[in-house]
Amino acid sequence: MRVAAKSWTARESGRAYEVRSARPKESGRILDHLWRVHECEPGVQVEDPDEFPVTVESLKSLLERFERSKNGFFLVAAAADEIAGSLNVRGGRHRKLRHVGELGMSVRDTWRREGVGRCLLDTAIETARKSGTLRVLSLQVFETNLPAIRLYETAGFSLDGRRPGHLLIDGAYRDLLVMSLDLGA
Repeated sequence: MRVAAKSWTARESGRAYEVRSARPKESGRILDHLWRVHECEPGVQVEDPDEFPVTVESLKSLLERFERSKNGFFLVAAAADEIAGSLNVRGGRHRKLRHVGELGMSVRDTWRREGVGRCLLDTAIETARKSGTLRVLSLQVFETNLPAIRLYETAGFSLDGRRPGHLLIDGAYRDLLVMSLDLGA
């Protein structure tokens, strides 16, 4: 599913960026973004950097599949010289789950508190509502990632459940929260 570009200006810094569908030809830039997020913030990523097997070729193939999808998409917040953030929604493969989109999002630390996450999330919700297929967005978030939890709550996501001890971070077991948004609401 393709999403047209919309221009934005960062709240604090005034830097310009646009939110739009990721383009397969920019898979190298997107992969650089994902690697930087994994390296800088392992405390909010499930995979450690050495467990992140994505290559430029595999990401390009994935982005091409997202372009053809009726229940999934991959967005980027693209600035002139870097990818500031990304968000993907993967719709269920099976007929009984096609209406549910699993959401994953990342924003570079240098772009936090600038409205990038909000723009990505609002665009995703709007796109999902217009899809004609998606009826629910679902996500998982670390219990320690309070800014992300607040962002999701202000966008209308509600807490569906808690998976106690599902994460091992720095030797401590932490909970994984499950949240969702009913797009019909």
